[in-house]
Amino acid sequence: MRAPLALSFAFAVLVIGTAGRTARAAGDEATADAAIRRGVELRKLGKDQDALEEFRKAYAAAKTPRALAQIGLAEQALGRWVDAEADLDSAVASKSDPWIRKNATTLNGALEVIRRHLGSLDVIGPEGAELRVDGRAAGVLPLSRPARVPIGNLTIEVRKAGFFAVTRPISITPGELTRETVDLQPVAVAAPPVSSTPRPREGLPQPMQAGGSGGGDETLPNGTRPGPDSGGGTAADPGASADRSWHRTLGWTAAVGALLGAAGGVGALVYRSGKITNANDLACHVDDSKGTVNPEDPANAGRCSDLASAASGAKLGAIISFSAAGALAVTAVVLFATAPSSSGRSAAAAHSTATAGLTCGPTIAVTGMACNLRF
Repeated sequence: MRAPLALSFAFAVLVIGTAGRTARAAGDEATADAAIRRGVELRKLGKDQDALEEFRKAYAAAKTPRALAQIGLAEQALGRWVDAEADLDSAVASKSDPWIRKNATTLNGALEVIRRHLGSLDVIGPEGAELRVDGRAAGVLPLSRPARVPIGNLTIEVRKAGFFAVTRPISITPGELTRETVDLQPVAVAAPPVSSTPRPREGLPQPMQAGGSGGGDETLPNGTRPGPDSGGGTAADPGASADRSWHRTLGWTAAVGALLGAAGGVGALVYRSGKITNANDLACHVDDSKGTVNPEDPANAGRCSDLASAASGAKLGAIISFSAAGALAVTAVVLFATAPSSSGRSAAAAHSTATAGLTCGPTIAVTGMACNLRF
């Protein structure tokens, strides 16, 4: 009796669990349908951004091809061509979905319109470098496939740790592949200063200073202590050498930074010009100096506002880049001008070489010690 009872209990649990999942799924689909209906009504009122948020809520509740297609159509209306192509293409691929089959002609037509606003970009550069297009992440080099980007004038940036970033304006043609090759230059790292003081060779007798057995505290006959170069040797001043090295390294770094700042300013101006051109094509009447937009077609209000914001931001970026370039250029000139000269060290070394000294050591020709007085 216990075995049939256990089987009956397990079957009841299975039926209840299945019914619960079915009920939850039905509830999620109802929530998604309601969000889609709200989004469609907002689209009719021209509120495409609000409609996009509703469609995203619908897709979060139930990930259906219908909800994804509505997201792609709303992104198309907002001019977000890259996202629109990706979402709508994924939705159309679900050919078994009844709603997709019913609206296939409309969806494929929208895809054709979207693709007329896109091109492909392939960038060749150092492995592991990050690619950004108009400030948006577009992948890591090498790209597995060309990136889809909007047509027109864009700005690409390639950067990698330990290298100077490269920013470059490009132009994208509809339906065509644009290829760019970028070489990154490594950031120079100053090597630590190396002392040129000669080391004594092991196994050879060392000359002794007068008045002692070779220690470092002896005094010369004139009552002065020997310097680091007395006794015939010459040694460079490592402190002065390091100071000069750092001056030159910082000077070159500031000079390169000034060039990069100027290049960034030019790129920002080119990018701003492209956005103004796109705004003029849409009859937006953008005045980025006053921050005003007056589109002739209200349907383009959102796109015009985005273009105006991008142009204004590019203008500010150009001002900042040129200002930074000027400051770094002045810094480079000052560093090069104040770098310590090597002539002072050469004179000190020559004076040290000419200083009189007395050295003593064992001799083979005569039994005992021999001393040598040098002037």
